[in-house]
Amino acid sequence: MSFQFSILAASIVLGGSTVPASAASRESYILWKAYIDCLGTKALALEPSGASPDDLIKAAMTSCSARWADAFDKLEAEYSADPENGPSTAGPRALKMLNEGAEPKKDEVRLQILELRARRIENSAPNQ
Repeated sequence: MSFQFSILAASIVLGGSTVPASAASRESYILWKAYIDCLGTKALALEPSGASPDDLIKAAMTSCSARWADAFDKLEAEYSADPENGPSTAGPRALKMLNEGAEPKKDEVRLQILELRARRIENSAPNQ
């Protein structure tokens, strides 16, 4: 499943839905990006704990929950204004966008954690 949140000349694609590229859309993108960046930063900061990559990501999600809420609220408000779909689908659309948008970052962080641990093991092995 692919995810796209990109700013185009006249529109932004949010979780598969195209919306006008307004100032609100740019703000939605900034809030979404802040949440995604927070996930990576927090999970990697917790890595020395030795917890599993999935547990680190779950802890990061908890730590970044305020940023998630900010992004969700903004996206939900923006989606509510969509005359094609309206407020009845706004919450589920915002939730889908945030969940799908976070998956590539979670995969990236899992890989970074495993690479970091592999390097640590390699560097601590006695020279032969």
